[in-house]
Amino acid sequence: IFANIQRLLASGGQLVVSDFVAGFGRVEASAETRLHWYDRTSVPCCLHSHARWTELAEASGLRLLRYEALDEHQQHGYLELAAAARAHGMFALADSYRWSAQAVRAGHVGMNLALFSARGGRLAGSQEVNNAAAASGGAAESTTVVGLAPELDTKGVGAIGSAAAAQHYYTVAGGSRGHYSRILGPDNIHTGYYPHLSSPSLVRLNLPQAADALTERMTRLGRVNSSSRVLDLGSGKGRSCRLLASLTGAACVGVDLTPANVERSKEAAPPGLRRRYFH
Repeated sequence: IFANIQRLLASGGQLVVSDFVAGFGRVEASAETRLHWYDRTSVPCCLHSHARWTELAEASGLRLLRYEALDEHQQHGYLELAAAARAHGMFALADSYRWSAQAVRAGHVGMNLALFSARGGRLAGSQEVNNAAAASGGAAESTTVVGLAPELDTKGVGAIGSAAAAQHYYTVAGGSRGHYSRILGPDNIHTGYYPHLSSPSLVRLNLPQAADALTERMTRLGRVNSSSRVLDLGSGKGRSCRLLASLTGAACVGVDLTPANVERSKEAAPPGLRRRYFH
């Protein structure tokens, strides 16, 4: 996928990314981690470590400028999700999120924030973006995670890691009856950044605020301004694109696998912002 991104970037462009990794070192994922993280998120096991992830990115031609391990923030986010799921009576899902937090603590799973510069290439059109995203996907044996939430049952949908399984997950999870809408907050599909973890005197953020804090941190890291052109890969319901455009005036193009997310992105965008969405 890094090689595809390298081809999409304009000469002199930058990649700001927050991604899942397998933590530090060579820690084998436990059966609980495979069930409550990999199967729940429809991600093929197993991810690369922080170090291997950066090696692969640089091998594709990207130049690493900054790297942060956000494992502690990811762990805290899962604990917040567990509390929110329990408050909504989703007890099995709450237990799964607690297992996910333990997986981060054990080094089975992690999260990063990285800044890369491009060494060439160009900004591709929307069809080329879709082709690159499709070419980067993988698949694993289909698995059904029973009893956590309806969107986690992928039986008959597709193999873990396939486009079909991911599209099913985000369509149902982000729908009006899905758990994302209930526990993550409006139009939010990911955990975020918690400044109080490094500065205890700062205010503790809730889940939507932490998600926006991560977007703001990525925006500052990339030095996005009104003359920037931003491509948001995996744009979800457009929340990050809207926030980025409103903060900086940049032009933002969001690309997401799920048509329902793209439609919501278009509906929720206030007038005057330079943003477009595709799937």
